[in-house]
Amino acid sequence: MILVHHPEDVFYTRDNKESDSPKCALLDWGVDLEEFYKTYGTFDLIIGADLIFWTELEGAAEPLFQTVSKLLSKSPNSMFVMCYHVRLEKLNQIIRHTANNFNLWCAELSGDDLPTACSDILSNNPLQLLTFSPKDADIII
Repeated sequence: MILVHHPEDVFYTRDNKESDSPKCALLDWGVDLEEFYKTYGTFDLIIGADLIFWTELEGAAEPLFQTVSKLLSKSPNSMFVMCYHVRLEKLNQIIRHTANNFNLWCAELSGDDLPTACSDILSNNPLQLLTFSPKDADIII
């Protein structure tokens, strides 16, 4: 597990030699992806919340999905889960369009797909919960 955050707020943790403990790394979307990839590899699950804001619509999703496309493994069950507050309907279109440009399938999770406690939160707030998976996932037959 790698914990990453935007460059202004990098997490601090003690060096822990145990292999199952989380590690922290700086990840600036779209920047030095090859180096990050060589160090950490790909991930079967990437989780993000409130990653794009309506005030930065123009081109804001491209570095995010460039990063996800590079770091999400091609296994059939790999997934990027993204939750955000719907502040502008146009953002939904931009996110789906940009994900498609980076070869990612997009699916919306509804309250019916979630435990009751979670679906209650989604029904009372303008939150969007999306999953993305690679269109070119390795198919095991």
